[in-house]
Amino acid sequence: MLPFILYGSSGENFAAEADYIMSAFGLSGQPWDGTVRVPEHFRPAAPEETWPSDVSTDPVDRFMHSIGKSSVEILMARNGHRIGRVDAVFRPRYGDLPALLERLHASGSRATVFGGGTSVTGALIPGQRRFVIDTSNLRGISVSKGRCTVGAGMRGPEIEGALNRENWTLGHFPESFMHSTAGGWVSTKATGQESNQYGGIEDMVISATCVRSDGTVEGHEVPRESGPNGRWAQAIGSEGRFGVITTVTLRTHRLPRSRFYASRFFRSFEEGIGFLSSLDRFPTVARLSDTVETGISLAVAGDGALTSLARRYLRFRGLGDPSMLVVVNNEMPAKLPDGGVSLGALPARKWEEGRFQRPGLANRLWMSGVVPDTLETSADWDRLPGLYHGVREAFGNACSAEGIRGIIMAHVSHLYTSGACMYFTFLLQGPLGVGQLVGVRNSVVRAFLRHGGSLTHHHGIGRLLLPFAKHAFDHIERDGVVGW
Repeated sequence: MLPFILYGSSGENFAAEADYIMSAFGLSGQPWDGTVRVPEHFRPAAPEETWPSDVSTDPVDRFMHSIGKSSVEILMARNGHRIGRVDAVFRPRYGDLPALLERLHASGSRATVFGGGTSVTGALIPGQRRFVIDTSNLRGISVSKGRCTVGAGMRGPEIEGALNRENWTLGHFPESFMHSTAGGWVSTKATGQESNQYGGIEDMVISATCVRSDGTVEGHEVPRESGPNGRWAQAIGSEGRFGVITTVTLRTHRLPRSRFYASRFFRSFEEGIGFLSSLDRFPTVARLSDTVETGISLAVAGDGALTSLARRYLRFRGLGDPSMLVVVNNEMPAKLPDGGVSLGALPARKWEEGRFQRPGLANRLWMSGVVPDTLETSADWDRLPGLYHGVREAFGNACSAEGIRGIIMAHVSHLYTSGACMYFTFLLQGPLGVGQLVGVRNSVVRAFLRHGGSLTHHHGIGRLLLPFAKHAFDHIERDGVVGW
């Protein structure tokens, strides 16, 4: 049996939170030890061939490169569904790629590009692509004033650590920061938790180098130039279809000297959305949880004297079922207008302490028998409240239609002058079939589009959302699909 948790911790630190969720919302399921068996059809090794790259035909290696971290894929693995087989995993170095891609192209083969493997979009499902190009050997980093050039296989902590030693920061901190890669960030057009200050990855990319079956496309490393973007810019958000990103040059910023924390609590999620939309200047991080997500956070905060006092104070102020905003700002306190009830810095500090550990809660819920999932969208400020209620209604109707119990919660983050990202987390009671999960997911996505939201904000399209965006990649040659 093969350990198969999402990524990060196995979830021991989230036992209390998972137990509370299961109890408070009446969820139950068949416990799972978090392991899967490598399918039998992976065990026969692929025919031995000579390739211009390091290559692995190990069954476990091939299986782990045939599946991402979307709930659909994890449920398929848990339920023993047949999964498309990868025949070989290539780990090329820079000099290997041109010959490798030329060889694949000549044989009529295509390959999936694999970064950190944290994709939640189904992008790593092989389909007819029976080979994987793992970018882990595309490494190296050089740092100069205001920029860095990194190998596509470099992961978040490696990049940020090298920059911090020179007093720089990239400012890109997705929840998958500990495991995702620079190439994956660019190919999925990712956004980090501090995007209010630093922007999305598209705001950081100066240039990129991509290797394709028809040659290498290199960027021009200048701060900015007028006229059409270089051809390399098609790699941003292409999800690997433009080619294999090998190196990326990124804009950097001076490391902040200090960080400041604040919180506000509101009577409703809608009141909090109105507060955020009124801000003249956005903090580095501003994350507003709906009442469900806030309730879980408060319930598992512990029973210490300070926590009990905070709960009593909120009730005294008439906030029995509040919506919580946590704020983090670099260099100076955030300039927030009057509104809501402040509980000081502690809620924001607690959020920051665990911001890269949240996948551990998903691991714990999976092992408790619950199926967790997430979908995100963005919309204009005036549409966000209606979108929120529309998604909740669609989710409830879908659960009823599928005959399953579930709960859904949301938070708003990644703020823009015109609107914001709304990120939904939902939990479904097991045992559950893959078709039931897909049915609920598709109902949520249709509600996004019906209420003026985007198909996705920062996760990418992959395979799971491709039916909703059939023409999204028509202008790009399909060389592969990448996960991050």
